[in-house]
Amino acid sequence: MQITCQHCDQSFDYEPPTFGAEEEATICPVCGRDTPLTDSWAAGGDLFGGGGDLFGGGGGAGADARVYCFNCGKAMTPREGELIPVCDDCRQDAGQPQPADPLSEGAPSPTDTLPPGMADEPVADWMIRKANGNVYGPFPAETIVEWIKARKINPDEEVAHIGGAWRLFGQHEEFGRYFESSATELTTGTQATAEIDFRRRTPMRDAARSFTRIGVAIVLLAVIGYGVWWAIDSEILVLSEGTVDGLANRISETGRGEEPTASASEGAEQMLRDLRAAYADILDPEATHGSSTEHYLRGRTLMLRDSVADLLAARKELEQAVVLDPANALALAGLAELYNVLAVRSLGSLDLQRDTIYLVELAEQQDTFPAEVLRARATWLVYLGKWGEGVSVCQQALQKNPADPSLHFLLGVAAAGRAGAVTEEARGHFDKALELDPGFHQVWYELGRGEEEAGNLRTAIEYFDKKIALDGRSASAHTRLGLIYERVGDHARATEHFDRAIALNPSDQDAVIRRGILAYQVDGAPGRAAEMLDKLLQDKGEDLAISRRKEVGVHLSAARRLAGDLDGALAALEPVLKEDRNYSPGLFHKGQVLVAQGRPNEAIPLYTRADSPELTSRERALLQFWTGRAAYLGDQRQDALEAYTRAIEFDPDYVPAYLWRSEVNIGLGDPTGASAGLLEHIGRDPLDYARVRRPGLFYEPLPSLGPLADAFKQAARQVTFAPHLNAATGVLLFHEGRTREAGEHLSKAISQDGRNEAAFFYLGLSKYRDGQHAGAGAAITAALQVEHNRGVYHVYMGESYLERGRLDEAIGAYEKGLGYGAKSSWSHTRFAVALARQGEDARAREQLDEAIALDETAVAPRRQEFLLEL
Repeated sequence: MQITCQHCDQSFDYEPPTFGAEEEATICPVCGRDTPLTDSWAAGGDLFGGGGDLFGGGGGAGADARVYCFNCGKAMTPREGELIPVCDDCRQDAGQPQPADPLSEGAPSPTDTLPPGMADEPVADWMIRKANGNVYGPFPAETIVEWIKARKINPDEEVAHIGGAWRLFGQHEEFGRYFESSATELTTGTQATAEIDFRRRTPMRDAARSFTRIGVAIVLLAVIGYGVWWAIDSEILVLSEGTVDGLANRISETGRGEEPTASASEGAEQMLRDLRAAYADILDPEATHGSSTEHYLRGRTLMLRDSVADLLAARKELEQAVVLDPANALALAGLAELYNVLAVRSLGSLDLQRDTIYLVELAEQQDTFPAEVLRARATWLVYLGKWGEGVSVCQQALQKNPADPSLHFLLGVAAAGRAGAVTEEARGHFDKALELDPGFHQVWYELGRGEEEAGNLRTAIEYFDKKIALDGRSASAHTRLGLIYERVGDHARATEHFDRAIALNPSDQDAVIRRGILAYQVDGAPGRAAEMLDKLLQDKGEDLAISRRKEVGVHLSAARRLAGDLDGALAALEPVLKEDRNYSPGLFHKGQVLVAQGRPNEAIPLYTRADSPELTSRERALLQFWTGRAAYLGDQRQDALEAYTRAIEFDPDYVPAYLWRSEVNIGLGDPTGASAGLLEHIGRDPLDYARVRRPGLFYEPLPSLGPLADAFKQAARQVTFAPHLNAATGVLLFHEGRTREAGEHLSKAISQDGRNEAAFFYLGLSKYRDGQHAGAGAAITAALQVEHNRGVYHVYMGESYLERGRLDEAIGAYEKGLGYGAKSSWSHTRFAVALARQGEDARAREQLDEAIALDETAVAPRRQEFLLEL
């Protein structure tokens, strides 16, 4: 196959990968760059990919060609001379005519139209699109059928005749029937194979089978419930032999009864075959692994305890229960319910939700224990977000077993999910679940999560604490508490809870990732962060969502680079950029590695590619700032100036761009222009960039300002009268954290120029940072006498009053500051604090809402919201 490089326009031969093989990069032999395939290239190169006639039929089918209407699905024969056939039923354009089924009896062979000498070769005219979007082909129909039978193709993947529309395999008239065959029978039934409507993602049949024998099932459920309660209350996992045998006899007599009355689908049968293969040892006639009922009771007991270790152990017990007796409806329903919990909790693949469908199907066929089976189906629907259907099934189950707390719990989850909040309706269901079972600790977790999402953080902490009190091994509750404390800037408590969560569940993705981020962005321990994140990728990389893998890869690269491992940092980014070559955080951090390796000019194009209108203004300013740094280090001074200026245009409040821009001018021998440019930020909040925000993907510590401050200091010594140079020196020293030295230079600037507002303001900030609030107020008052309409001056004047308890004056100052345009997340937060201390809770609440709306990543408003209990 010939394809053309997108980069150099040179053509070269390309051999498509073998179907099912891992796709490799398509490297152009001329320019050496990756040339991605488009669908048309993969299909053969011309407009329709098949090189055939308008409909891709390849010609030669003649009167034997048949058409399937793509609107209603009716089969028809095109009329002579009709270019676009019209469907006899719906009277719409029928779409693409296709050759007769090459595998059906009596149909023309696909080789009939081949030139002499090629009739023995099947026609390769079908393309396959896998679930990951990759396109393969063309292949003959015979080969595709073999792959279907070998289970290498799934019914929710797609197939298309060359030049035709894509169709789901499971619903395709040519191939769908091969998914319905059941060549290997299991001991689950005797009648014909049940039909399945294969749909993408959720292949659940629309109609439920009938449920009977209700009265007997309720009695048995009560017996089983007592056994499970007794096991939990006694805090043991192994039930007494007499208890197990008694329950087993009752279930054997009533639960199984006769043989199943319907056979399972091929998917269900395959799932059972897989389970039997995984637990082949317990099927040994001489093995003594206990009965199906015993494993069920242990599994159900473990499942209700809800910790990670218990849930994983429950999976093993319930799977063994199903293997030992595929007709045990309780085991099938229990495993179906557990699979949903595991998938939602990221303790197993999302494929488990598909297996739930098969388990429910098998359980329904037994026509026993309908309440348990309905609960399994309801769990699947609710956790899938199908709230209405889930509620309907829950209500059906409640008619059979009204005292089941799990059903009331599911109704609460559905009510909260449908409303997007814990409503009174949801609380009513949760209260009923607790009334039926005061130890039902899952309720407290759901209540906590709902309050957390609503912003009621103190109440959320209270509920999560109750969950932990009842379930001391709840890793997820500790993770949620860690996220709350991180949200309010209490990193010490957040770290404590993340560490506890990881100790209970080393695979807790959220806990490991957030703990790793805090390790290198807050604790200054990049080595530990790299170790944690690398282990997560090694252990669970394939189970992570693509977006999560990219996020972890970027953080791992940053941590390794900050720990000094530059080669490892680049290696961590390779899979990230292979997955998404335009991923902005990945490009940014690759640029940072190149700068650290002494290759700044190579980093600049990466920063340019990383910039995107989809990023926030602060993120775009950061990219321009580091572009300026790279250009400066690469001795491209004019480019550096332009990049710093663009950073200021994107975010005028990003003060570092003003500070480091002056480095370029002073390096060019223009200290006067350098100081004037540096002080252009006066009127902006100079501390906004340094305020605590939630750790993000574009993290990079700023370089030291010490050398630049020394350069300004040297320039100021060379002239007798230099108030602007002294003020600029004081500003740089302040941002470097050297407030005492900063005060000396700022005072000198004031002595030389009694109206130097920048010197007055920064002198006030220096005293404010040192806790001298009266002195800070005096200095800022002097700045206001020079320029009264600077909103930021009034805000910091309000800070001086607030710290001294002069609330009326503080509120007045904040109001003036906001009136003059100093509207930021922080200024609204500080105004809210003053209002709350004055007892004006409603106004304080409004200000915090404004603060959060201005910056969702800001910690200050969430912290005050948490502390003030508004």
